[in-house]
Amino acid sequence: MTLFLKKMAAEKEALEEENFALKHKLEVSKTRNQVLSNEIKSLKKEVPQLLQKNEHDNELIEALMREQTKLRQQLDEAQRSQHNIRLEQQNKLNEIQAKQQHENNVVEQLKVIVSDREMKVKVLENEIQQLKLAHMQRAQANRLFNTSQDVSQLQGVTPVPIQNVTIDSRPSTGFETIDLQYQVGNETPPESRISHVNGMEMPAPPSRSNTLGDLHKPPSRGQSRAHSRSNRPPSGNRPPSAGRSAGDSKGMDAQAMAQLQYQCQEYRTVAQVAEVEKDKLAELTKVLQKRCDEANMRLQDVQRELVEQRRRNAMLEKQIGKVNIASASASATRSAGGMSARKKSSLTGSGSNMPVMPEEEEPSKMSTEELIVNLEIQRDENEALKTALKTTLKAKEEDMRVYSDTIEETKKVFLQALRQYKQTVHGT
Repeated sequence: MTLFLKKMAAEKEALEEENFALKHKLEVSKTRNQVLSNEIKSLKKEVPQLLQKNEHDNELIEALMREQTKLRQQLDEAQRSQHNIRLEQQNKLNEIQAKQQHENNVVEQLKVIVSDREMKVKVLENEIQQLKLAHMQRAQANRLFNTSQDVSQLQGVTPVPIQNVTIDSRPSTGFETIDLQYQVGNETPPESRISHVNGMEMPAPPSRSNTLGDLHKPPSRGQSRAHSRSNRPPSGNRPPSAGRSAGDSKGMDAQAMAQLQYQCQEYRTVAQVAEVEKDKLAELTKVLQKRCDEANMRLQDVQRELVEQRRRNAMLEKQIGKVNIASASASATRSAGGMSARKKSSLTGSGSNMPVMPEEEEPSKMSTEELIVNLEIQRDENEALKTALKTTLKAKEEDMRVYSDTIEETKKVFLQALRQYKQTVHGT
């Protein structure tokens, strides 16, 4: 009996201990259920906030996508405009190079003209020398004729009169052989080449173009000899030697001398005009060469400035990109810190990708800034090209003014020489 009581007491104690443990577990579960119910209440309160935030985030994503499409369109338009501006600049550079080539061609043409004028001046100098030689030969022939006439008059012998003296010993002028004819008989030279001395009227001198044309196209040797034969009087009509006096021969000598003086003065005037034109054309070529050198230097300076400006712009764009990336990373860290503080105890399902959006927004902003900078650069380049074109136009106008001044001065020199010659002729 005692054993049974002890056994029952032991079972009672065990059951009490088990009951105490179960009560403790029940209290623990109650407290846990209370905590879980409180958490469920707080989560239920956060659910509408999260839904509202999700809606706002969706709206923000849509707005950012629309802005991204707009920025992409603007970027495409800016790229197209930049491409068009580059094409325009390339065309302008090609035009400038073509104008420079044209100026070089003009300079070469002017050099050729100067060389031609120098050659003409040399030809005129040779003509003057030949005229001097011809005059000396003419004087010798007249002296011989006068001496033979005097001897024949003293001896009573009729000499054979010399009607024509053809000088064929002149060297070639580069165009054709020129024959100078001088009539020693009593035939008078053509009226267009006679200088009336002693107060008589003098024919108008030929123009410069006609004179140069006469120099370039002299009569051939056959034509000059035929002309001398046609001007020779028939044998029956030849005057006798007794009727020929020293006064007539002196008058013919004076006429021939006046004619030679007129030709010499004409050639001298043409030579002076050609010399003036040569000097002016040389000055014009120097001015054009100087203009070309200045244009080349300006073009090289503009190209160097353009390269330097592009380098500076590239460096500035890199710095701007670094600053934008730094600001984007800072804003991303700030937004991520705020989101982690708000969602510390909740599930972050929809808000895990939100900090990426500012990083997508910043490149578009950077690209727009780059486009604005590039547009400013292109505007500056266009202004520089406009100024270069204006300077080239001014240089062309100055060249035309110099050329017109050269022509006017040449005309003045030619007219002044003709007036001086007329005054000397009328004075003699």
